[in-house]
Amino acid sequence: MQTKLSADSKSDPNAFVLKHQADVIGVLRGFDRLRLSGTFRALYHPPVMEKYIQKAGFLLKDFKQLMLQITGQIKSATQQMAERTGRPLTYLSSSQVRKEEVVRQIAQRDGVSSGRIAIISCVEPCRTYTVGGNPQTKKLEAQLGLRKCLHYYFYHFHPVFGFMHMRLQSWFPFLVHICLNGRNWLAQQMTGLGMRYEQQDNCFTWIEDVARAQRLLDGQLNTRWTAELQKLVLENHPTYRAICRPMDLSYYWGACESEYATDVMFAREQRLAQLYPRLVHHGIKSFGSRDVRAFLFSGKGSEQEQKRRAGAITRKIRLLRAHGLIRKVSGTHRYVVSEKGRRIITALLTARQADVEQLTALSA
Repeated sequence: MQTKLSADSKSDPNAFVLKHQADVIGVLRGFDRLRLSGTFRALYHPPVMEKYIQKAGFLLKDFKQLMLQITGQIKSATQQMAERTGRPLTYLSSSQVRKEEVVRQIAQRDGVSSGRIAIISCVEPCRTYTVGGNPQTKKLEAQLGLRKCLHYYFYHFHPVFGFMHMRLQSWFPFLVHICLNGRNWLAQQMTGLGMRYEQQDNCFTWIEDVARAQRLLDGQLNTRWTAELQKLVLENHPTYRAICRPMDLSYYWGACESEYATDVMFAREQRLAQLYPRLVHHGIKSFGSRDVRAFLFSGKGSEQEQKRRAGAITRKIRLLRAHGLIRKVSGTHRYVVSEKGRRIITALLTARQADVEQLTALSA
């Protein structure tokens, strides 16, 4: 099968791809894992939360009643949603259970390949409110702190994003997380366009038209996120509008985690298997100036401070190279510890664990 390589100028091959171009059949760059958060930002300010309670028609002392009322509505509406769609609502007694594995087992068991797969519920840590007395003012006030509450996970084979889920906190301030994967999203796009491809877990091993696939990935960057995420909330958050009503709230969206990955596809699995041990060794044992900076310095610092740090690291690396303790990896900006450096590191680590008597005996 013929493969069309991307000719996009933004996807110019790097030194690794050029070196192995006889074996590489395609390179893809784009979104991997995305975790997007929706917050009622104003409600994270306790005075605003107190105003919300009053707008909802409750006194501060009756906040627990308001909380239980809305949480009960969420629970009831979620149960009805599960019954209406014929999908299971499963409670997990431990937050350590891998929810995705559970859901994929359900999908395989029930033969689900589109639409809602399942709803998972689990008690997990969160930031939420209680109302308590202030010793200084002698008045009740809303207090935001770390506690635990029930969360709902709505899993889908979504028509646009593929396998994804939305997580809903069932107590104030009702934080939402939407988790999706750019590779699953791309697979959904290519399936809709009739493009052939081979996918293993979270990567593609073959695509019939890599250039077209790259254009689809690039197009993901132009997504109207607010509109798309709002649709997901309305599909899965049964009491969203009622919660917003007292103060005309709406979710503010941000990216908690965003991964941008590069897939390098090889024509033959055997060739990649030959290279893989060397790649792992390089990744573990090589380092660059950024790695040293992250280890030695905390915080970003001012522009002047960053220049000072960069100069200090350059001098240290130059000194280590001069003493033969590290060497530069050809064609890169990375370094590896030399044989001499490994011997000295081993000796220093041994000395660190030894006591004075042992060191004296060794030097005698």
